[in-house]
Amino acid sequence: MKNIKAKYLWMGVAGLFLIAIGLIVGCSYADDTLNKILIVFLAIDFILLTILIQLASLKSFKYKPKLKKLPKKSYQGEINSESLKKAGFKEKSVEFGKSYLYIASDVAFKINLINDTKLYFYPTASDNSKPNKALDRCNRLIGIEIFEEPNEDTMLKLPDFSMQGDKIYYTALAHRNNSYECVNYIEPNERFNEDFLKLLKLLELEEISEIIENV
Repeated sequence: MKNIKAKYLWMGVAGLFLIAIGLIVGCSYADDTLNKILIVFLAIDFILLTILIQLASLKSFKYKPKLKKLPKKSYQGEINSESLKKAGFKEKSVEFGKSYLYIASDVAFKINLINDTKLYFYPTASDNSKPNKALDRCNRLIGIEIFEEPNEDTMLKLPDFSMQGDKIYYTALAHRNNSYECVNYIEPNERFNEDFLKLLKLLELEEISEIIENV
């Protein structure tokens, strides 16, 4: 029933309703034996009708939560494999798309281009690649998860990707409407601000809006 669309469930409801009317009419004309049989079928029909109405209602009136009111920023630009490699990022193929790493002194910049959100959230293979020893000398990591054409469910998850700690600054961007949207912008502190601006420059992203509130 999970994969059945609401309109087909309502069509089933209509069909069972018509059958119920037919059985009621039949009961009024049938003899005792046939009448009892028709009543049994009518009871089964009403049970199925009740179940289908509940399922159709859940499908049709499913609650769709909205994004919380969080600081938001949007950027314009074009991030792809060619632009990232041109900027000095090293590319690695992963199950959900491509992963890129750029190390400057003691700062690591990481970008994930996510083309398959299902495999990103529910991977089917483990990462057997060897750890990058160059990361051992880094004391800060700045990363961005970039979701290509995210769906509504993914958009609801993106705010949780934004975080800032002593050694890490991480966020996520949604690529849609010809821009890159950060739905939960956290202002980088003094430890990360300069390097975050450097990353935006490497990605050739330009801010196109002030911090606003999601509605």
